[in-house]
Amino acid sequence: MSTIPLVKRSILAMSFALPMLAAVPAQAQGDGPLSTCLEQSGREAAAFEACLIQHQEELQALYDLPADWPAQVHAYLRARPEAWDRLEDVADRLENRWDRAEDTRDRHEDWLDQREDQRDDQVDLEDLFDRREDVRDRAEDRVDRREGVRDRIENRWDRRR
Repeated sequence: MSTIPLVKRSILAMSFALPMLAAVPAQAQGDGPLSTCLEQSGREAAAFEACLIQHQEELQALYDLPADWPAQVHAYLRARPEAWDRLEDVADRLENRWDRAEDTRDRHEDWLDQREDQRDDQVDLEDLFDRREDVRDRAEDRVDRREGVRDRIENRWDRRR
């Protein structure tokens, strides 16, 4: 499964915790059932919801929630279909923001790769020129050795005369 639907489901699952967070935001920061559920569930909405249900009594006592708070959350969302739409819009905007950030990272990586490729091409050209220069130097060395041999032969002839 792709990470995008998981993120959307996680954001939608977080909507169940919104009434609790709005009621007592300071307690959500510390060690409690809500933070435990957030840590244990990772990014899985089903695990988060199951953890909330498992700690339902503890959450109810800690946050002074009514006995039927899950039903109230569901009723609120059923009565306001636009709430789901807004949540999905938030999830879509968040997804778009992540996609844009990922695209920016990809463009930057592409730019770095392009720079590295240009540097490699430059090094390859320098190596090519160095190899050609080495070939020319060896050819010049052969010519110099031949001239040296010719000069020695001429010197011998000159000494014999």
